[in-house]
Amino acid sequence: MEKMNLEKMKLLPLMCLFVLMWTEQTFADGTLKVKEDEVVVLNCSFDNTDMTNKKFDWKKDGEDFYFYENGTDVKVASNIKPRVTHFQESLKSGNVSIRIKPVTVQDSGTYTCIYPDPKKKKTYATIQLEVDCILKDRTSDKINGTCPKPNVRALNRSKNIVLVECKADRAFPEPEIELQNSNNETIPENKTEYFDNGTIILTAEVTKEDFYTCVVRQQPPICHEIRSDPNLLGVPGASGVLQLSSGLLLLPLFGLLKELFSVWP
Repeated sequence: MEKMNLEKMKLLPLMCLFVLMWTEQTFADGTLKVKEDEVVVLNCSFDNTDMTNKKFDWKKDGEDFYFYENGTDVKVASNIKPRVTHFQESLKSGNVSIRIKPVTVQDSGTYTCIYPDPKKKKTYATIQLEVDCILKDRTSDKINGTCPKPNVRALNRSKNIVLVECKADRAFPEPEIELQNSNNETIPENKTEYFDNGTIILTAEVTKEDFYTCVVRQQPPICHEIRSDPNLLGVPGASGVLQLSSGLLLLPLFGLLKELFSVWP
């Protein structure tokens, strides 16, 4: 009886190996969370097998994404082609990882690394990629509802105070809006009004002559941030700096000129 049990124990590793060969196995499973515009490496390795002249297949959500065969990128998704690559020198050791640079929100999904064996396809990695967007100017992306460039202007001037308007148009969904000075400090608002046509108007009071900028942010799913051109706003009585239409600063030189003319022969 002991001899029979010993023989069965010897056969157990072989039985396990047989099961592994004929069932689909997943290795290096996990979730990868990154920020938009970062560099992402999706890891996958084929057990120290030289893959230089073989084939491997990456799929995204079940669809062909990156297919390699005999030293050639046979099939790459059109929206990713300029941004994805494998590590050619690492193929000798079985490393078929791919790099996406830079990653976009649209790259989010489930990626599977497959060895397309003629007898039985084998999955070596399943990675859930989650890409969080970052706030940036997405005007060129032509996303519906993206706010165009806002503008900032002086509404009213009185001694030591200027009432400033920060205005944005056609913003859906409703964005955040604020007025900033040249140090990117937020100026406290007087009030903010929202209109049905997507126009938003913020008013604030400033007491210092400076360059002021209107900043608009639209959170996910748009993730859009856009700034107005800086506007130099003079405050009566606050300083002697003159406002020029070109946006340049001219320091007061009247005292110096007066002295120069007084000594002119």
